[in-house]
Amino acid sequence: MCSGIRDNVVLLTSTILLSVRIVMLNAQMIEKIPGETLHYYTLDDCIEMALEHHVKQRIALESLNIAEAQKKQALSAYWPQLSASAYYSVTDEEPTFIFPKSSINLPDMDFTVAEQHIKLMDNQNLTASLKLTMPLYTGGIVSALKNQAALGVQIAQNDIQKTRNEITRDVKKYYYAVVLTNHLTDIGQEAFDRLNATLDLTESLYKNGSGRVKKTDYLKNKLIVDNVKMLIVELQKSNKLAEAALKFSIGLPWNEPIKLAENVIPHQALSQDLDSYVHRMLSENLELKTIQLASSVFDQKLKESKGYLYPHIGLVGQHTRLFNKYNYGMMTPENKQLWLIGLGLNYSFFNGFRYKNKVQEVRSRATQLRHQYTLFKQGLTLMVQSHFFQLMAAQEGVEISKEVYATASENLELVKRAYRIEILTEKDLIEAQIIEALMKAKLEKSLYDHYRIRTDLEYLLAEQVTDFIKRNTLDTN
Repeated sequence: MCSGIRDNVVLLTSTILLSVRIVMLNAQMIEKIPGETLHYYTLDDCIEMALEHHVKQRIALESLNIAEAQKKQALSAYWPQLSASAYYSVTDEEPTFIFPKSSINLPDMDFTVAEQHIKLMDNQNLTASLKLTMPLYTGGIVSALKNQAALGVQIAQNDIQKTRNEITRDVKKYYYAVVLTNHLTDIGQEAFDRLNATLDLTESLYKNGSGRVKKTDYLKNKLIVDNVKMLIVELQKSNKLAEAALKFSIGLPWNEPIKLAENVIPHQALSQDLDSYVHRMLSENLELKTIQLASSVFDQKLKESKGYLYPHIGLVGQHTRLFNKYNYGMMTPENKQLWLIGLGLNYSFFNGFRYKNKVQEVRSRATQLRHQYTLFKQGLTLMVQSHFFQLMAAQEGVEISKEVYATASENLELVKRAYRIEILTEKDLIEAQIIEALMKAKLEKSLYDHYRIRTDLEYLLAEQVTDFIKRNTLDTN
């Protein structure tokens, strides 16, 4: 009988510690800030605080800002490009023009004109110009770049929502991990109080020499009580870690106390079949949407690559002003102000098949991404099935645990009454107390497992995009 009691204690310890360690994550410590008045936090309070303060959310928002800036950069290609330039130069000698020696024949006389050095301009010269360029036809490159940038904004918006969902999922797990460890600590403390009271009785019977209890019985009972006491210390440590993880996720200082307003792990029975879950995942999962958007980006990259196979046409306009002290030669008032307008064409006749192979590369990458999308969709479908079946098992486990706990509680009451009239011994009472505590702990663990699996499944489904994202969706036409 004592061997069975020890086995039950070991099983209780292992089960409770395993359930706690599965849901705990190491929390990083943040800067110490003076605490405020103790506040009881609901789950909604914690989610709201996490969405406001979590660094992941800020990173995702900056990614959106980057994407929007890139889109504006792409749109700039539709506008004329106006630039100004100026340069000052000094030559070692003044530029000249040599007029060669020549002869002039007249009816009455002939004379010769000697070689002449004619000054063209001063050796110091300042040139300023204003240039305007505007693409008229780029083979679709500009529009492809604009569409890529617009899709990048949508991907960033998608990532914001995914980040919000991740934060919400984690806060839910941390919140009810604290609730679970609170319950397990209370269960351990209650078991300790019961067993300690039984130990006191056993000690009294042993020391009074009633003959009903031997020293070995007392020592075995004391060993059980000490093991449960050690278990309570482990549970208290796990509870502190759970609180630290929750405070880190919602942005509370590490040294500020936190109390939860909710003390019951919610349990909602499965209400839909597997087909409905798979259908919702395929239509709403944010990872799939991101891959679809990325596939569209590669389609636009393909258009961009093909654009280099076509001629590019642009309009050019330029005004140049020359500043020179000399007003003769080349530096006439007309030459000092020049206006230019032209139509330019650029076409690569041969480039070693570089552009052609670039098109093939992008086409292959787009095809590869489509295959990856198919594989990822199949993998997500498998994950939904896995979570669904785990949820069904957890749901059944909750119902069984409720029945088993009710039986264990009833058994403990019967053993107590039988012990009072000396039908059963202290060993039977201790065993009943341990089994009741064990079944209560298993029930709490089953409730948390059911909630955790359902939370993970809801994260995969990503049922809808929040109003925040809808308000920030940009027109990509």
